[in-house]
Amino acid sequence: MEKLVMKGASIRKAPNIPVIYTMAGVVNTVALREKGLAYSIYYYVTNMKPNKAVKMIAIEGVTPSPETIGAIKYPLTAEVYAVIRKGTSKKSSASMLRDWLLSANGQAAILESGYVPIPGKNGR
Repeated sequence: MEKLVMKGASIRKAPNIPVIYTMAGVVNTVALREKGLAYSIYYYVTNMKPNKAVKMIAIEGVTPSPETIGAIKYPLTAEVYAVIRKGTSKKSSASMLRDWLLSANGQAAILESGYVPIPGKNGR
């Protein structure tokens, strides 16, 4: 939050505002408060815990969507990496999973699951 949104400024201490520790708690709390504001994972808000009272907002005029996230146009995106130890056998389950995730079928499964695949590798 401080790096992406606050741009180096510190978040103020707010003793009367509850700290929410779960993703479900964030969605539920924002849904119940007219002026509620929070951030969460796109997939979670759109697929796992959708709530009609929660609206996603545009940042710098860009609304979050699979297209804007995949093209890295939505400014609050973060990549997720699958990494394995150097020297891991190409026949290991870790290597095979990584290779499958990067394949057309793996990228299609990522897209079907509601996540955003690597741009240009979505298996379409």
